[in-house]
Amino acid sequence: MNISRNIHSKYSFSCFILLFGVFCGKLSFRKSILENAMIKKILTKACIYFSIICGAYAFAMLAFHGAEGGLGALRVMLFIPFCLAFGAASVQLTDAQYDKAYRRLLHALLTVGGAILFLLLPAGLKGSQNLTGGVLILVGYIIVVAISSLFKKRVSKALEEDKKYRK
Repeated sequence: MNISRNIHSKYSFSCFILLFGVFCGKLSFRKSILENAMIKKILTKACIYFSIICGAYAFAMLAFHGAEGGLGALRVMLFIPFCLAFGAASVQLTDAQYDKAYRRLLHALLTVGGAILFLLLPAGLKGSQNLTGGVLILVGYIIVVAISSLFKKRVSKALEEDKKYRK
């Protein structure tokens, strides 16, 4: 069991490094890494997401397992690469350099792929449980994106109508 988790976590970390390198290929290596604006945005978003996810995870552990259910160190450490992938996905989504459809596809791949690689696979589930978990992650992503898209559309429509009346 522990050997399986070590293999999955090493595999997940290698995949994370590959994904992060591919999707942040626009970086200029003449500057220090922290001077790069894109890296700052990704790290800022990743820190925010990490705080939210760890807080929600701690609350869920407390609610389901009581005081004896602590935060697993490996699970919390795997939140870091997931949050970095999710931060990179969020930064790429707002990058106007690419077509909107490409940005959304890239966001979906980084978010769902990051969740599967860093949260689902290291959990050590058996065969069909991984498939079921992957499908649930994808369905959850689709639901969240649909709700947020409807909310953004409604807000932008209200702002547009407000501008008409102010003229």
